[in-house]
Amino acid sequence: MKVLITGAAGQIGVGLAKRLAGRHELTLLDNLYNGYVNNLYEDGKLIAPFFECRVESPRCLETHGRQFNFDENNVVINDTPDISRMTDEEKDKKYGDKWRNGPIEHWDKDPIDYDVIIHLAAISSLPECESNIGACIRNNIATTASILDFARKRGSHLIFASTSAVYENTDAEVFTEDLKVDPKLYYSLSKKMCEDLIEAYRENYGLKVSVLRFFNVFGPDGDQNRPNPPLVNFVYRELNKDQAPILSGDGEQVRDFICIDDVVSMIDKCMEKKPDDVFNVCTGKAISVNQISKWVAEELGKEHIGLKHKEAEELWDRYPSLFEGKFPLKKEIVGKETTRYSKGSYQKAKDLLGWEPNLDIESEVKRVVREIKIKEDKKKLIKDKEDALAKAKEATERADRLVELVENNTKQINAAKKILSEKSLFSRIFGK
Repeated sequence: MKVLITGAAGQIGVGLAKRLAGRHELTLLDNLYNGYVNNLYEDGKLIAPFFECRVESPRCLETHGRQFNFDENNVVINDTPDISRMTDEEKDKKYGDKWRNGPIEHWDKDPIDYDVIIHLAAISSLPECESNIGACIRNNIATTASILDFARKRGSHLIFASTSAVYENTDAEVFTEDLKVDPKLYYSLSKKMCEDLIEAYRENYGLKVSVLRFFNVFGPDGDQNRPNPPLVNFVYRELNKDQAPILSGDGEQVRDFICIDDVVSMIDKCMEKKPDDVFNVCTGKAISVNQISKWVAEELGKEHIGLKHKEAEELWDRYPSLFEGKFPLKKEIVGKETTRYSKGSYQKAKDLLGWEPNLDIESEVKRVVREIKIKEDKKKLIKDKEDALAKAKEATERADRLVELVENNTKQINAAKKILSEKSLFSRIFGK
């Protein structure tokens, strides 16, 4: 299949792209707001063609497959001539009459009709969305509107990444897809608004969309460096520095954690069967934050370091603008979000798609920790090699400068000797 993945450089996008590469013809998009394109490299080569692209821009979506060529490593080479400098005759010769069909600047390739579009692009950090509503609207809602129209025009099946956060104010013991949702925080609300947009496209245009409400996804490609990293990656980072991870709340709050591999298998099912429906992507198991953290520590052999805790209301303190002004964000809302209960049901996906997740969360967490360690060790080896090469280059440059200095000194000495020799000869012939 021809598959377009947006948000391809984020945690889920990277994991998905790596697992789909080789089985499908992939095109990867990301604006790199939070993602890292380096995560999409394997053995020094991008795993599929990648575009840095503002997905909310219809122009970007319309032109990304036409404007660029790729080298042997899938790196973009923008070698298309500037059409504004070409005569009409030159345009006709190179592009036929395509260049006359609208404001597209480069028409060296035909548009791509994707079989499936997997739309992951979004800002997923709750405090980031809350502190920057404009970016939230652009990256979450506007991108989805652009993708919906793009999929509608090309007849692509759309798989949309929603979130369990839409159940934010739900009191049910088990979250099922038929529950009424009424989120208030901007991230959760933006995803609910996207689901409403999708429903409008279903009714008005007949577009078929698989909406997947991801619960707490963990995997080896989670960003350890962002202010509030995914739990497994955060705990790994702290323990790897021999520091006790500081968890918000007492750590006994429970969430429904699911491994990236199960997320990929669910997306595979949707690519195959193209269901037009909403599904939870979860395990149906509620596990405490403390327990997940202890499994990470056990795999690293660092249980002795222990865990620390702080008040749940302090989790978003790294975003001080939220608590400034005459109407600051209420701290109790942060506390409620930090400690909220989350447990989903995957029965619908099982009944309609035959999908089931791996329920051995402990073994999955420990396997992911091993994968993170391998990845970090590899990065360290590469860095050590680069440092060694840099030092060798510096030493070579110093040696070259020394040789040059010696050669210059030798030339000066020889010149002085020549002068002295000539002066001595002159004295012998003519006297003093």
